[in-house]
Amino acid sequence: MSTVSAVRTLVERLDYLLPRWEEEFTGSVFSPLRSEISTLRSSLDTIKKLSLTEADADARNINIPEEYKHQVADITYSIEDIAESCVLGNEVGGAASKGKLGCAFGPLSKYSCRGQYLTRVELQTQSDLKMRLQELNRVLAAAAAGGGGSGEISANTAGGSSLIIQEVGYTPENFTVGMDDEILLLLNLLTNSRQQLSTIAICGMAGAGKTTLAYSLYHHNYLRQYFDERAWLTVGQEFQVRDILERLLLCLTPRLDRDEIARIQEKDLMMNLHKKLFGKRYLIVLDDVWHTKAWEYLRHAFPDLNNGSRILITSRKENVARELTPSIHHKQLLTIEDGWKLLIKSSLGEEVVIPRRLEKIGKQIVESCHGLPLAIHAIAGRLHGTISYKHWKRMLSLVQKNETPENLVDYSFTLSYEDLPYGLRPCFLYLGCFPRDQVIPVETLYSLWVAERMTANLEDAEYYLSQLVDRRLVMVVEMEEVSGRIKSCLLHDLMHGLCLRKGKEEGFMKVPDSGRGNIRSLLTSKLAIHLNEFEENDVLLDKPQAMRIRTILFFDNDNSRPKQKWPAEFSQVKSFQRTRVLDFQGVDFRGRKLPTGIDKLVYLRYLSFRGCYLLDLPSTLSNLRFLETLDLCVRVSCVITIPNVLRKLSRLRHLYFPLAYRSDTGDKLKVAGLEKLETLENFNPSICDPNDLLQLPKLQTLTGIVNVEKLDLDNIIKCMNGIGLLRRSSLVVKSFDSYSKDRRAIAVSALECNALHALDFEGYLGKLPLRDVRFGSNFTELVFDGSEFKQNPMPVLRKLPNLRSLVLCNDAFIGTELVCDEEGFPELRNLKLASLQFLEKLEVDSIALPQLTILTIEQCDKLEMLPSELADIYTLKKLMFGSMPAEFRGKVYQLIEDFREMGNDEPIPIFY
Repeated sequence: MSTVSAVRTLVERLDYLLPRWEEEFTGSVFSPLRSEISTLRSSLDTIKKLSLTEADADARNINIPEEYKHQVADITYSIEDIAESCVLGNEVGGAASKGKLGCAFGPLSKYSCRGQYLTRVELQTQSDLKMRLQELNRVLAAAAAGGGGSGEISANTAGGSSLIIQEVGYTPENFTVGMDDEILLLLNLLTNSRQQLSTIAICGMAGAGKTTLAYSLYHHNYLRQYFDERAWLTVGQEFQVRDILERLLLCLTPRLDRDEIARIQEKDLMMNLHKKLFGKRYLIVLDDVWHTKAWEYLRHAFPDLNNGSRILITSRKENVARELTPSIHHKQLLTIEDGWKLLIKSSLGEEVVIPRRLEKIGKQIVESCHGLPLAIHAIAGRLHGTISYKHWKRMLSLVQKNETPENLVDYSFTLSYEDLPYGLRPCFLYLGCFPRDQVIPVETLYSLWVAERMTANLEDAEYYLSQLVDRRLVMVVEMEEVSGRIKSCLLHDLMHGLCLRKGKEEGFMKVPDSGRGNIRSLLTSKLAIHLNEFEENDVLLDKPQAMRIRTILFFDNDNSRPKQKWPAEFSQVKSFQRTRVLDFQGVDFRGRKLPTGIDKLVYLRYLSFRGCYLLDLPSTLSNLRFLETLDLCVRVSCVITIPNVLRKLSRLRHLYFPLAYRSDTGDKLKVAGLEKLETLENFNPSICDPNDLLQLPKLQTLTGIVNVEKLDLDNIIKCMNGIGLLRRSSLVVKSFDSYSKDRRAIAVSALECNALHALDFEGYLGKLPLRDVRFGSNFTELVFDGSEFKQNPMPVLRKLPNLRSLVLCNDAFIGTELVCDEEGFPELRNLKLASLQFLEKLEVDSIALPQLTILTIEQCDKLEMLPSELADIYTLKKLMFGSMPAEFRGKVYQLIEDFREMGNDEPIPIFY
């Protein structure tokens, strides 16, 4: 494999890092190093001209020796070490080479600044680095010249002009071309007269479209009405029983909180699942089943009451499917005509005029794909938005090199990877660090990308992920209902394998297998350790290897088998002195203790305990002077004790408190002086000093929690008004009654706060005259919980210009009629009415709620009907009904019939 991509990626990373370091070198003491770094920046121009794909590099005979890839990596890391050592050395007044902090520096201490000058050793080191980079540039320039010049070539312009047609989103329902007959056949099997619980399997090779077919059935309008309950679960090769049970319960009961489920014992999860399905006709889809043991664990949760319930599984292992059921459907491959329709739909959209000669080439591509939808999707991703004949012709020649379907699927993924822009490649490879078949929360992914310097900020990270989705490399699992942003994503298991293989080839990262010493000889800087795969005291690498590691990601996915010890070298981590990113994802520290030596990792910039069971942190956390992200969102069952040293972490940009925490001193935690802090989540004014918020000049995102105390709410509102408008701000107010006049005044100040975007207010507001409240104009989300409004609140709330989500729950309204009878709510997408025990009638005018997308109604037992005017809202896509009377279902389907008569798209009804 050519090393152009690896060199290019590393050099772009270096080019990104240099200006950030230059910002640090502001005093004359850093002038020599600043001068050297400026010279290094100018010497990158030659490499930046090499904008080549792997195939382009091969075609032009550009052959970069493998050792230069590692040389560029070493150069990048060395410069990083020097720069950060000098910054840290300056902060401690030259103490980095002596005392406790000097010991923490170890072999890097020679790069620390001493007094007002740099030592000869440091200057010589800088000179050596400059010479090495210049040597590398000469080799690259010579290689480019020998291959025919260094002009820029990109994937979409190679060999001819191209035209960008449109963006084509990746959703499974878009790609059911050629499956109509199979859908009808399986519909009959799922709804026939057989009353006994039956299992049906869809089998086929990887890439045949098994999941897409099952997805189409799962969301079929008829099956949504036929079954009382439906749930979808991806099982995969590596599964944990508890995780499966939790996900099934969440799917069947959306209102349940993940943290609430996490507190339930595994045996009780099984009982709750059985209870939820008991007496219901249900459809459970188990996607990507590899082992019969998955079924052995789960089958006891599925009651058989002879009511026509069904289990639908997909598997590429026919022998596994035959052990589960005799009813097997073999997934059919696509005809050339259907494959051609799919290729065009996936790459260019449906309303595009295709030149005749392009159609001929396209059908040859489809024929070479052997009717495999997944291969066609992958090729479409590379053809995305271009009608260049030469580009399509070149793609045909690449596809025809593979004779077998198995090779083709893998090769098509490889082509999609190699077609990625260089900045996207490390972002894609990073996904391979996560366990196979694991749903990945994008908030965590974005933070890691930023910490790794793969993206400059969280906004860029969001854009990068959208690009990977558009290129068919990443699947979206969950979207935010109001904003439409991605909440979680998933890699197809074949794509996950590609990440691991390419990551290893390029020395990008390693996910070691169980056993001794399996990465000792590997040149890598990133480790992902899946703890459930290792025995206690396994040895993974030697001490010299530890010095090379920059990233350590721990994943603890099997809480049913807690272990007491770490793999040998991780019980203490001081040997990993150059580590920048350390993530303990979901680790239970009741068994394994927190490794010692974390405070010695002085270059650490990302430290996360998200999802961990952890009760306290050491005060030596203050040694981590370069820390930029600190994630303390431990499990909700923990009340973590936090040392009052956070204000010393002067470079902190993102701080995530958990829901429950306390200070180690009993005093309020101080965050004043964190001048670079951009994100502060779960700020609690009873534990932290709200006045500190006024001393955070770069704060962009703030979420807060207030419990009961009126002074806490009053103080945080005053401080938020003093801060001014942030990019995102939200406040959760718990158990705040407003019976007295002074408490009502404080509640009004919260409702009138222009600095707030979202407010979740739990407590009595019944005596509050809403018509006199001047609501903050920037509210996008409002939740009223237990407010007991006697008057219809809609005439007031409809005037909020930016409101996108409104929730009224737990008798927030105690009248009998809720009316939206005038034009208003110009931006409202989500409306939820839950546990309004007096509500009998809902009225909606045809011009009200013009943007409504989701309507949710839960436990409103007296609600008699749904207004037919809802059928006039053509934007309405989803209707969700929870714990409603059985007869209410018929009223829902009558509303859907009204949608049909109006000619509007039918919304999806979901009952739970």
